[in-house]
Amino acid sequence: MMAIAILIAISASFSAAQTGRQAACDRACLNKLVDTYLAAVVAHDPARAPLAADVKFVENTVPLKPG
Repeated sequence: MMAIAILIAISASFSAAQTGRQAACDRACLNKLVDTYLAAVVAHDPARAPLAADVKFVENTVPLKPG
């Protein structure tokens, strides 16, 4: 489950970079992104997770806030 959330966070960041809203994200940037996400998970603080502003989180067809 956590691996899926990490993939979502990374893909959200990558897609933002592809649309030009953000500078390109190289390997160091991706490592920092994952480290920041994992720190948010350990702290149990979804507000610290590097998620896109318009991220969608759905569980069993029910829209929820991340976390």
